Amino acid sequence: MEARSISLHRLGDNKIQKLVVPFFQRHYIWEQENWEKLYNDFTTPEIKPFLGSIILKEVSTNYNVAEMNIIDGQQRLTTVSVLAKAIFDSLPEEVKKDHDCGIRRDVQGILFYRENAADNFSDSRIKIEPSKADEKAYTKIIRAEMFDEKINLDSIDEASSLIEQCYRYFRERLSGKTVKELTELYNNIFSDNKRVLVMITLQYGDINEQTIFDTINRAGVKLSVADIIKNNLFKACLDKAGDSEDRKKAVINEYEHVWEEAFYKSQENVKLWEQERILDDVNRNNLELLLYCVAQIHWGDEAHLSVNLERVYEEKIREYGYHELMEFITEICEYGVILKEFVLDFHLGIKEETILFRFKDHISRLFLILDRLDISVFYPYLLKRLKESKLDITDKELVDDFRILESFIIRSKISKKTNINYSKICSLLLKEGTEALIEKEIMIKGEGLTDEAIYSHLFSVSDDMAKILLFCIELYRCRDERKDIASLEYRYSLEHIMPVKWNRYWNEVAIIREGAVLDSRSELGICFRDARIQALGNKTLLTSKLNSSLQNQSFWDKIENKESRRPGYRSHTSLSITREIVEQFDKGDCIWDEEHIESRTQQLFKEVIEIWPRFNEKIAEVKKKKEEESEIVIKSDPELEKFSEEELADPIKLISVVGEPSKQ
Repeated sequence: MEARSISLHRLGDNKIQKLVVPFFQRHYIWEQENWEKLYNDFTTPEIKPFLGSIILKEVSTNYNVAEMNIIDGQQRLTTVSVLAKAIFDSLPEEVKKDHDCGIRRDVQGILFYRENAADNFSDSRIKIEPSKADEKAYTKIIRAEMFDEKINLDSIDEASSLIEQCYRYFRERLSGKTVKELTELYNNIFSDNKRVLVMITLQYGDINEQTIFDTINRAGVKLSVADIIKNNLFKACLDKAGDSEDRKKAVINEYEHVWEEAFYKSQENVKLWEQERILDDVNRNNLELLLYCVAQIHWGDEAHLSVNLERVYEEKIREYGYHELMEFITEICEYGVILKEFVLDFHLGIKEETILFRFKDHISRLFLILDRLDISVFYPYLLKRLKESKLDITDKELVDDFRILESFIIRSKISKKTNINYSKICSLLLKEGTEALIEKEIMIKGEGLTDEAIYSHLFSVSDDMAKILLFCIELYRCRDERKDIASLEYRYSLEHIMPVKWNRYWNEVAIIREGAVLDSRSELGICFRDARIQALGNKTLLTSKLNSSLQNQSFWDKIENKESRRPGYRSHTSLSITREIVEQFDKGDCIWDEEHIESRTQQLFKEVIEIWPRFNEKIAEVKKKKEEESEIVIKSDPELEKFSEEELADPIKLISVVGEPSKQ
């Protein structure tokens, strides 16, 4: 191993001809913040630029080509090469065509190599071989105006690859600069006396490059957990492939045609998998969520996966052979397809209001609830069940399992039970299925999930929870396909009928508690009204928000207002949940107070437990099954025939005769 400080001009040395980004390393991820810093470092006189260290490893002893793997530094080397090309492309046409142009000669040496000394430049190859995901864009940039047509900057936008966006950024920064200014900048970056990085070179057969990669990561290079796991998986595959070239080719094929197809198919797809979410109080991107799910399915949560994901994968895959690893990688990608369809794309559909929900679509409804309540921990179980059912969302067992889980989640969220460990529940589901929720009486008692507990908690429901409950109740009411509206988009606004700020327009409405009128100025009266305002019965859904000036108005104004650009409830009667309030008003019931809130909460409660039951019939089935199993055990044990019924019924007598000789 050798380490020395070098200038970027050293990259044009014939001793370094081909620089390869290992196929399993992450794609190009630098963005404008990174490009801007690098550019400013070289254009600000007060700054002495330093790009850190790059690590290269010899991977070929080919007589003609000195090939090196880029273990660390691909982001910087790729960006610098794009900047060099942008400087050349910013020169006037007549200067670029001049073969005596110093920048032209130097760029050719830095960006290209010739396999043979006597080869023409037209036979040259690009020096840096990027990841497969970046190859097309990088090749296009580097070859432009040297071999191919110039780049149309207007064709590069936010949907373009980051390498293309990087090129456009530099071209725009260089726009308007003179030949002298461009030459000075180029010299400032690539001059031999500007030693701006440390190059560490590993010889062929040296220390395992993944060890170096991991060490660099611990020293501060920001690789995501997903990147590290992916690198470890494919590096392990290559190690297990041994000297077999066919197996090595199969590993590369697995990456290029399975992994990349699943996760790096397009820039949009890359961004989707890199989006972050909270999982067990830890920030995870979507690819890490997938890897967490697969780990849960295979190994459970005993090892605290949410915080030790990288270490768990590293330890577990050591035990796998070549074929097991290849099958495991394929399985990850298969689960990725399911997660993308049912979670990631589904989330975008909700956000863009393109998904129609029907009450009988139990699978979609459960995923809606998980998405809106930001619950990710049950995805491992759901992915496993979907895969087992071959994605048949009409499968009866699948629907039954999802309905039981949905009831459990809704009831636990209504009851605000903080002592229910969802991670443990998910592990239980993966091991024993939804019957465990019933068998262990989680749905029956002791966890605050009884009907009585649910009813009391409906008088204090968060707005997010109320919106989900009311939407699902509306779906339940229009479940008959013969109705005009049988499906709905999740696009409604939550409205408090009696407003949170009630003091100005609702003071004259009596505060009624158990038939008694409370003083609206007393602390007891104010507290009681404030509490009742949060009841489910005081909330409804509107197709759009009311005007802010109308939200706190009287009940009559909220119903009848026609002047505002956002009219009152009467214009929002497409939903039965709001229409019933208007119809009650039209029948002469023009007061909305605590008694009305309680009455409506009772009515909605009946629908809540209808939609999300405790599955009493399932409870009875499980109990009966257990009793039958117990009876079978008793009847099938011949040893029990040694004892009389009296002895079996009395444990003390049974103990006293256990040691005696068998009765003949």
